[in-house]
Amino acid sequence: MGITAEIKKIFDFIYKAEFDNGLTGYEYDHVFIGKYTGKISPDPAEVSDYCYRKMDEIHEDIMSHPQLFTDWFKISFPKVQKYLTALWDY
Repeated sequence: MGITAEIKKIFDFIYKAEFDNGLTGYEYDHVFIGKYTGKISPDPAEVSDYCYRKMDEIHEDIMSHPQLFTDWFKISFPKVQKYLTALWDY
């Protein structure tokens, strides 16, 4: 996304998912968080689109259209949401 930010690892997880095409995703994923307030400038060769969304809007979309999201995102999003909620409620 063309940014530089200090990041912090908040959790990791392993998931295994079978796909309709017969392939299986089996990954050990690390989730980091950081804060950035500048302008983003994604590389067009890597990013074709992006948007800013509120956490509750993302949650609603996952619930109503789960097929639009990857398995790793559906696993990690609630954990990120919980982490941020605890941080904001502090």
